Amino acid sequence: MKNKAVKLRTRGWDSLKNLTWAYNVFNDVKMSYETIRQSLLIHDGLYYLNEDLKISCYVAYDVQWIRINRNWNYRHVLFDIVNKMPIAELLAKKEDSKTTKNFLKNSIQPKDCIAIVTDIKPSYDKIMRELGFVHQHCTFHLLLNIYDTINPELTKMRK
Repeated sequence: MKNKAVKLRTRGWDSLKNLTWAYNVFNDVKMSYETIRQSLLIHDGLYYLNEDLKISCYVAYDVQWIRINRNWNYRHVLFDIVNKMPIAELLAKKEDSKTTKNFLKNSIQPKDCIAIVTDIKPSYDKIMRELGFVHQHCTFHLLLNIYDTINPELTKMRK
């Protein structure tokens, strides 16, 4: 239902009232516009897959920390680098290897992409290898890591 609501809104349906009408007419589902509004908000376990996007074969994966009701949640995002569009998103209570692995398995197949780019979190290497992806590290994070490593030595030299 979430994916249908997103599709209808992007195709010109501009109100929640119109969405309630569409669900009633086409799916024989009677739903209040408040229920639809709530489904479009962020909730734990929310998963979205952009089924209309033809993937360019270069994708990025990242996890962002989001605070909701004083609790940390994790927004897993798979992003098409060339098309500059999200492929899939998941809001979850965990940022662990199992969640990452399941999210990627459900969202994209290794044969559909040339390479997947991530930050330099150590667990990503193992996950990407197990799933069969060609894995690259983000150059920004790599340079940041190098700077963090050499900065103490540079500081000593300056003193």
